[in-house]
Amino acid sequence: MTPTFEKYVQPHIEHADLVINNNKDFNMGLAVVQGYIKNFLSEYPR
Repeated sequence: MTPTFEKYVQPHIEHADLVINNNKDFNMGLAVVQGYIKNFLSEYPR
């Protein structure tokens, strides 16, 4: 684990809905966030 992860993410991980490991490819992390948002929004009818 990196010091940043230990300092900022680990203390709050049990309360997080989504944690993205985005060390290499921004587009992959972005795709995960997009999928999460689309799924979340699909649960609420317009």
